Amino acid sequence: MPRVMPDSSQKVVVSVTEMARMCNLSRPHLHALIRKGIMPQPVYCIITKRPFFTRDLQSQCLAVKQTNVGVDGRYVCFYAPRQRDSVEPRSRRMPTAVVGHSELREGLQSLGLPAVTDVQISEAVAACFPTGTEGVDEGSLLRTVWQHLRRLN
Repeated sequence: MPRVMPDSSQKVVVSVTEMARMCNLSRPHLHALIRKGIMPQPVYCIITKRPFFTRDLQSQCLAVKQTNVGVDGRYVCFYAPRQRDSVEPRSRRMPTAVVGHSELREGLQSLGLPAVTDVQISEAVAACFPTGTEGVDEGSLLRTVWQHLRRLN
């Protein structure tokens, strides 16, 4: 198996996290490759029992990534890393159309406001969110409306 010559800029030892970052892999994926024998086993500090990669092991890992041939001689395909800039992050906020007054009313009732009406909820939402609730997640909406109604009572 071809080896990548140790770079003088490489650290003497690196952690598993740093090695994964150097190879453009996630830590769990690197651990899986180590278990399968595709990547070399790290060495462990006797005192701390912490795994680390020496310069030689670093160059072996980088060679595996570069050549797609594991230390055990098996072929392995690595997919290109995802482009973080081009992919929009998933929004965890629920659209306000999904969160209707019935769900909001149920949440308010479970928080100790059993007699709350749709009119009171609409007025509280309008008072707390004058520009609308677009982009406000369900939890924040419920908490803000609950606090507003509690202040009124």
